[in-house]
Order: sequence, then structure tokens, then C-alpha cells
Amino acid sequence: MNLLGIDLGTTNSLITVQHQGKVRCIPNALGSDLTPSVVGLDDDGSILVGATAKQRLVSHPDLTASVFKRDMGTDKVVQLGKRAFRAEELSALVLRSLKADAEAFLGEPVEDVVISVPAYFHESQRRATRDAAILAGLKPVRLVNEPTAASIAYAVGRLEEEGTCLVLDLGGGTFDVTILELFDRTMEVRASAGDSQLGGEDFAKRLADLMLKENGIDPADLSAGDKAVVARMSEAAKIELTDGSTTLVECRIHGRDLAWPVSRDGFEGACGDLWSRLLLPVERALSDARLKPQDIGEVLLVGGATRMPRIHTLTRKLFGKDARTDIDPDRVVAIGAGVQAALVATNDAFGDVVMTDVCPWSLGLDLAEDTGGGSFTTGHFHPLIERNRTIPVSVSENLSALRPGQKLVELEVYQGESRQVANNKKLGTIQVKLPPKSKVKEIVEVRFTYTVDGILEVEARVDGSETLERLVIQQTPGLLGEEEIARRLTEIAHLKTAPRERAEYRDLLARLDAHFAMSLKERRQQIALAMRLLEATLESQDEDRFRPMARRVRAFLTQLDEDRGVFDFPDWAQDFDPDEDGKG
Repeated sequence: MNLLGIDLGTTNSLITVQHQGKVRCIPNALGSDLTPSVVGLDDDGSILVGATAKQRLVSHPDLTASVFKRDMGTDKVVQLGKRAFRAEELSALVLRSLKADAEAFLGEPVEDVVISVPAYFHESQRRATRDAAILAGLKPVRLVNEPTAASIAYAVGRLEEEGTCLVLDLGGGTFDVTILELFDRTMEVRASAGDSQLGGEDFAKRLADLMLKENGIDPADLSAGDKAVVARMSEAAKIELTDGSTTLVECRIHGRDLAWPVSRDGFEGACGDLWSRLLLPVERALSDARLKPQDIGEVLLVGGATRMPRIHTLTRKLFGKDARTDIDPDRVVAIGAGVQAALVATNDAFGDVVMTDVCPWSLGLDLAEDTGGGSFTTGHFHPLIERNRTIPVSVSENLSALRPGQKLVELEVYQGESRQVANNKKLGTIQVKLPPKSKVKEIVEVRFTYTVDGILEVEARVDGSETLERLVIQQTPGLLGEEEIARRLTEIAHLKTAPRERAEYRDLLARLDAHFAMSLKERRQQIALAMRLLEATLESQDEDRFRPMARRVRAFLTQLDEDRGVFDFPDWAQDFDPDEDGKG
């Protein structure tokens, strides 16, 4: 059985497999290896995943969800129809779709996977990612940090070389920076930093906010459909400004037809604070690695959002060199995850490669401090594992009870960099019972172990005792317990999914429906006719009739995508009879 790599992204997700010494991306039912991380409900209540669901963000915004990766490890739910979904469940549906694509491609069951996660994902988010894989019927053998995976993808063909590279990974929802050193067939991560709430979506939203402001529209007044249209158009405009200096956004929102010109300079100026947020993790990673910009041999750009020209300008100014993008930024993490899967499986092609990673956060406890006179203050962060320690790592420390006769020690575990625990992320609590009526301040041994998956294990015991207390992370807010995972696994298994063999039909119909929602008058009538013809052809259940109709609808959609003006409806549609043999 193959061990596969998965990039579970905010915008798109991919699955890869190693074959004959190379890693390749597996296509989905529509023939693309990029599956949009979007989940929706079809009109019959079945689950839609990927491109088809993405099209329905405009036409059916209340039945479609996206950008849920940012909510991993939280209690937030998304209501789709009559059912509420957590981010883990929505991610599980994406993973289940990738699993089906891989099984169709390989012709065998798929279970064991390596999944990439943002380097700056905290403990709860990593646990939630593992839960999503389990809910999808997968076994997450390993989690690998996304910039590390990208570094592996670049380094795997150059294992005999030496040098230091910096990876800038700006995806749809997260930003990571990783510094990696390559020597003697070893890939060693020196430092990681990042921002798990900064990504391409934020830049697109800034463009949307600018458009609404300049047109005097209050976002609070927009309907769900209008918000979906604004999001779609702002993302399209951001992409167009990658190659062009200006673009024109045309859409109908809030009952108004807008034709809004925007320049690249105007867009970049509106994102000033976002550019500043990109620089802070770069500075921290360089500082932690004890390196200067001139010590970096190569800069690698990862993630679709790094295509923005300003990113290239910033890296050129910082490091005095052009960044590398020779591996597709959208696919490089998935390829690296596939290589990592091969490493885990000790595949002959990569078996002698050594790879190390680091803990991106400081991990520690809330300790009380003696202020004198028998008084203590709490809320002070005491790190046991400092950020950017090479993993796996295990650290123990002996801590003293505050006073003799104390019955209980409560250890609150935190993750972060602030001196005050209130500014850090609480991971959980361990309670350690002390010997009754003790006349001394009991000593408690605490051990922190951080695994190669980025999972923290915490143990504590009274000195000389055999009783060991462990942190059960699933009991912390935002995470599922084992019984809850089992229950939701059963529920997801019974969710009806749109048939894979009808994926192309559903995608064509969803694309037409999205254009219908954004069009008016004659064009809307033309699209409605195309939808009726497509539906009627499919109802004939004759593949020979559907194929020519599908080709013509694709051509019609290309015209819709490219032409902003009014155009004549194709002549073939006027006379097309789905009841005739596929001549059309």
C-alpha cells in the first residue's frame, strides 16, 4: 500500500504519490490536480467538494463554505442547510474527496498519509488536522510543516550541495518563514516563524474593502450573495494585477452596476500594514538562526499569493537577489509532502536522507513567583522548550510546591512568546495530587516532549512516586474527544456525496449557475437556456449525446469567462435537440 502526501490548503488541496523515484500530483475527477478547499450542499442535499462547490459560492453562498482552515482547532461551526459543520469536518470532506481521487487513480485503497500543516499552527490546530484525517478514513502517519515540505521539494534533487535557503510561504490563509541548511545529504531546519492569520485572502479582502469604500457601500448592508460576488471579483482583480498595472472590476452588487478601475499602486498602497506583517516573521527567523540577510544563499517562494509582484520586490530588497519559483508555488508543498512520505516509508530513492525540523513555538507553564512575605503572583510564562529547538525534543524540570502541606499542584500549559500567559495560547491543565499532610514543599517533575509531528506530550509526577499524570489535549476547548470523533466519523460516513462520475456535469452546471447569478437581462436568459439544454441532455442518460453538449457548453463558458460585453448566443444552442443522436 502506498504512503501518500497531502497538502491540505486554505485555497486548494492536493494529493501526491511517489512512483519510480519521482513524486507526482494525482488528478481529481475533473482532470485537475488542484482541488479547491470548498465544501457545499447540492440541491438534493448531497455533498459537493472542490471546483463545483467553489462555483456555488456565488449562486448558493448559504450552502457553501470556504477558508475554514483558519478555524481549525476552534469551536466555530458553519451552518450548511440543516447541519452545522466544524472546520475539522469540512476539512475531512476535502480529504475524503482526495482519498477517492487517489484510489481511483491507483486502483487500490488509500489509508496512510503525510499531511502538511503551516509551521506556525499551534497545538490545537495540529490536533484538529489529525482529527480531520481520521474523520476522512485516513491514517495520518506524520505531519510536516509546509515550508519544510517545500524546502524538501527543492532540495531533493540537490542533496550533494551545501547552502542556506529561506522559504517564504504565503498561502491563502497562512504565512510561514523557514530557514533551512543543506549539507552532507542532511536538511536541517534552523528556524521557523510566521503568522497563522495572514494570507492571500487578507490581501483580496483589502481590495474588496477598498472597492466598497470608494463606491460608498457599507459592507453591513450587503446580502450573502453580494458578499460572495465581491469576494470573487476582488480575488479575480488581485490576480489580474499580478501581470497588469490596472484592471476594471465590473459587477452588480447592492442593486448597483459597478465599473470600478483599480491600479496596482492603489492596491499595494492599501495593503501597507499587511506588507509590514510579512516582514516581522522574516526578522524573527533570521534572528533565531543567528543569520544576516546576506547569509541566505537562496530565497524560495511558496504559495499562490507569492505571485504578487510586491513580494518579489520585497525579497529582492531584503536579500539582494531574485527569489526562486521554478517549482510551481501552488504544488511545491504537496510535492514535498510526497517526498516526506517516501522518507517515512524508507523508500530506496530517498532512504539515506536525513531531515530535521524545529518547534516553532516556545512551550511552558504558568508559574507563581514569590513576592516576599509568603505572597505569590501568577500569570508568568516559564518556557521549558524554547522556540526553534530541533525536534524531537524532551525536556524535564523539577518544580516545587508553594508551601508544605499543599494538597494539589495545578500545572497550566501554554504556548507562545509573551512573558504574560494571558497573551499566549493555553493548551491544557494537569492536576497533580501531593502526599497528604506533607511537612515539606513537595517536588514535582514535569516533562515536555515535542514529537516530529509537532504534537506536545506533557507528563508530571511527584518526586519518588510511580503515579504519572498526562495532559489529555482532546479535553481542551476547540478539540474533539475520542467519543466525539467516533460519533462524527459515523455521521460523515453516512453523508451522501455527489457521484464522482457526474463530476463534470455538476461542474459545468455550477459554472453556468455562477455566471447566471452575476449576469443580467439577455445574457442571463442565454445562460438559463444553456442550463436547460445541459440538464435535458443529461436526463437522456446517453453518453454519446452528453459528450458533444459538454464540449459546446465548455466553449460557451470560455466565452463567458473572457467576454465582458454582450455577445450573440451560439447558433448551435438555438437548434440543439437533446433527443436527437449526439449531432447537435
